[in-house]
Amino acid sequence: MMSRWCIRSSALAAALAIAGVARAQSTPEPAAAVTAAPAPVAAPAEPAAPVEAAAPAAPVVAQPVLLQVAPPAPAPAAGPSLRVQTKPLLVPREPAPVEEEVGLLLRPKARVMTGFEVERPHPSAAQGVDDTTDYGMFLDQARVGIEAEIDKLEIDVSADLADAMRPATNASSFNRPPYIRNAYLNLRLDKAFRVRAGRFKRPFSALERTSSGDLPFRGRGLINDLIVEEAQWGDRALGVMLWGRLPGKLRWHVAGMSPTWAPDGDLEANGIDALARLEWEASDGIELGLSGGHKLEVRAGEEINTNAVNADLRVQSGQLSLLLDAMLGQLGQLASPLADAPLAYGVVLYGAYAIPVQPSLALEPVLVFEYADADAEFSGTESVRVVAGLNLVLDEHFRVMPQVEIVRSLEEASALSPWSNAETYYVLLRAQL
Repeated sequence: MMSRWCIRSSALAAALAIAGVARAQSTPEPAAAVTAAPAPVAAPAEPAAPVEAAAPAAPVVAQPVLLQVAPPAPAPAAGPSLRVQTKPLLVPREPAPVEEEVGLLLRPKARVMTGFEVERPHPSAAQGVDDTTDYGMFLDQARVGIEAEIDKLEIDVSADLADAMRPATNASSFNRPPYIRNAYLNLRLDKAFRVRAGRFKRPFSALERTSSGDLPFRGRGLINDLIVEEAQWGDRALGVMLWGRLPGKLRWHVAGMSPTWAPDGDLEANGIDALARLEWEASDGIELGLSGGHKLEVRAGEEINTNAVNADLRVQSGQLSLLLDAMLGQLGQLASPLADAPLAYGVVLYGAYAIPVQPSLALEPVLVFEYADADAEFSGTESVRVVAGLNLVLDEHFRVMPQVEIVRSLEEASALSPWSNAETYYVLLRAQL
């Protein structure tokens, strides 16, 4: 670098010297015209020598400064230009966290399930009820609710106005409060650790935890009504749940819930439900679940301890949906000082396949099979249930579901069996937003 600089300096000095000579030769000509003597011709040569001596002294010393600044100029110019280009790229990313922290997200929701049905039960002689035929319109749900989310906090509140249809005979009058459904807060501390408190569904059974707005048939079946609803192993209750997602596509839930509910707080049993559930997404479209719980109830000073377990498998492959759900549980509501809690069990399998007809229209054949036993100790308590139908799906918000449900006892139904032979024909209209 220094040798190159010196060469350039020498070249510039020579150029300046030549320029000085040129100026010296050009300036004396007027002097020659005035004196017209040859002697002054040699005089211009004398200034040439000072020019050669002065060239390294003043001009040459100043020029290296210009030479040092000029070559690096392109490199520094490129540096600042790159930084200027990168700064605008960072600007749009800065407001993003602010929007996530202060943005309030509201999601209103609503669902209506109504239709027409014809029901023909055929009780056995031991059940002591005559054959009847009932038909008419029904309103299963008139659900409204709202979800709110801000930063790491979520709130879900919903109510079912259909409870007002028959407040004196509605099932909600006996084992769950009317109108209110979800009423909970959810705090997301981390992806692997979240806290939920309030009234929500217990972590038990994939079939029970699947919204009725997503099921391709009406109701969840015989064993679900008996173990999940009446024995209150599932469904909603007051409690606190810790849950989250773990590496390996695992989800975990641990909850402490109220064991029962009664319209009068003095009649409500003391105690606690301790439940846990683990879900594993084995692969795309295949999910396994395992649930278990212990229920402690204190009635009139006496403790009643019962247990329940559940295993389920969900498969989603293209347009095909399958769900296998098996459960076993003790019915604490039937326990007494003279009799232990009966042990009930059952399994449900359903499949549905969506056949696209148009972009917003599909046909969905559905088939359900269920086996249920209300008391493993006695005979005459086993029944099977079959549901078949062809649904019409519009934009996933509206379904027309004409279906047939048939229930049959495997033996002559005893007085202990909660189910009788029956056929039910219905058309369910379901809309949700």
